[in-house]
Amino acid sequence: MDEIPKYLLTALTNQISTDADTADTRQSILPDNRPLTGEDLANWRNFKKISSADICWLLITPSSKWGEMTNKNKTSNVPPDVEILIRLWDKYPSLIPLPAVVTATELREALDVQMRELGLLLGKEEISGHRWIKYESGDRSNGQNQTPLTRRLSLSIYLMCQANLSNKYLNIANTVSQLRGLGDILKAGTWKTKEDKARLRIKRLHNKVSKDIEKGVYSDHELIAMQEVADITKEWTDLSEKIKEHNKLIDKLTAQSKLLLKRSSPKEVYDNVIEKLSVYNKELVDMHSRMASIEHRIKVLMPSKKRAAK
Repeated sequence: MDEIPKYLLTALTNQISTDADTADTRQSILPDNRPLTGEDLANWRNFKKISSADICWLLITPSSKWGEMTNKNKTSNVPPDVEILIRLWDKYPSLIPLPAVVTATELREALDVQMRELGLLLGKEEISGHRWIKYESGDRSNGQNQTPLTRRLSLSIYLMCQANLSNKYLNIANTVSQLRGLGDILKAGTWKTKEDKARLRIKRLHNKVSKDIEKGVYSDHELIAMQEVADITKEWTDLSEKIKEHNKLIDKLTAQSKLLLKRSSPKEVYDNVIEKLSVYNKELVDMHSRMASIEHRIKVLMPSKKRAAK
């Protein structure tokens, strides 16, 4: 790890010195007459308004271990090193290695974009920007808080803006968008690919038709067609998941075949991998073909209103 830059070290030590001057008068909810328990840690986290994801990151502990410590074993004493760290952070909050938080409103102003564009530039959908800003304004019912990852990304973008490098960030965001076949993300207006949209559309159709069948909405004549729709949409969804797994296996085998060539491995070992690759690729083609056939059949069974009107 590189050494801490002197300017940053100076700033940190100054902050810690300020913490020391007010340490005795700063409000604390930690008990000073007994060891800390898991419940004390949970209360402290809430008091400091630190998210569950952030506290796990700070303590370098899995969420399952944090849950066990603060729920299952909440009356037990925490390990000494954890207690020392928490009491230290409580007295000297400048030591807590969490990055600064940039609000969605501050970031939108720094980028000089609309709310719909804000969500897209942070790798989310258009509606996200509206929800973040509503949440920050106190509208909890219609708003939504940013995830820890979005907050990290927001800070990075904000710092890029302060360095007059927002155009460099926009280039990176668009590179990610183009790699997904979406082109300019602000023009595309969504991070959903054609496959994502088809998956969502067919899943919704399956759920709706299945519920309507259960409710007895359809006549006997319609029921036969709708039951077929329910069956083939489920088959399409299952095939979609299988294709994901096949793609992973194909990537793995492709990498393995390259490694075998590089190492001049025995021909029979290499040929065995290539044979498996051939089988998986053929199955992949067959699955895509079947999915296309299902999509065509759905159009026949459930013609759109425009086609039906004609």
